[in-house]
Amino acid sequence: MAGDNKQSEAALHEQLATRIRESLLPVDQPFDDSALQEAASFVLDTATSRPSGEPAISIAEGKGGGRKLRMGIVNDDMPFLVDSISAQIAAFGLSIDRLVHPVVHARRDGDGKLIELPGKASGAPRESMIYLETEHAEQAAREELEADLRVTLADVRASVEDWAAMRKAMQQDGQSLNDSEGAGLLEWLSGGMLTQLGHIQRYRDGREENALGICRSSARQILADASYDRAFAWFDDPANADARIPLIVKANRVSNVHRRVPLDLFLVPVKEGGEIVAVSVHAGIWT
Repeated sequence: MAGDNKQSEAALHEQLATRIRESLLPVDQPFDDSALQEAASFVLDTATSRPSGEPAISIAEGKGGGRKLRMGIVNDDMPFLVDSISAQIAAFGLSIDRLVHPVVHARRDGDGKLIELPGKASGAPRESMIYLETEHAEQAAREELEADLRVTLADVRASVEDWAAMRKAMQQDGQSLNDSEGAGLLEWLSGGMLTQLGHIQRYRDGREENALGICRSSARQILADASYDRAFAWFDDPANADARIPLIVKANRVSNVHRRVPLDLFLVPVKEGGEIVAVSVHAGIWT
């Protein structure tokens, strides 16, 4: 049995090394075979066990005595992974010396243990198995970085999973407006001109509903209570009766997804019986 396990691990290692080799681009830093084999071993160790719906992350000293870090990040394959991870690492103050991003079909057992990396024609789920080398950081900083990466990856997952629901919510808000230009803007944004990342509906009494994307992840308070009060006051003010809607503001919060820039917020009043009862907030980044 032990021999069989070793053979299985050797086969997985060779399959992953092949996928890494195939993922290299002509502009990538040269990767000799020994270093590539080390990288495959490191990523495979990271990928060995991964709970469903969660990332596996490893951060360790680089090989060869240099003051470098190695990172292995394994996640369900989805949009925004590489740019979001890279931006988070850069924001932490580390430069990336190497990044390879093989996307592989992976089969796991019920406990999340990796059992096979089948070929490209497989129907098994696709996983991103990312390997990075960066500047050195001490252990405490590594732990902080790993925590930040987990927050970022949770935001990516929430945004991707809820994209269709966020798009529908924006379209419904557009259809509720009497302002044809405002309705047209929301329709245009929902058609792909905004990277939609979050949505929430906030009532006057503080209740919140329909939290989607980052608003159910790291950005549960996308606006401060005082900012909601100001938004209700603006919509209530008769002087703004002819103002364009949605109300567009910049958030104090920086996006973890795609690009690290302040989020754009689009606020729409929600009416019942002619009275404004809530504010619908859409968060995203202009494309």
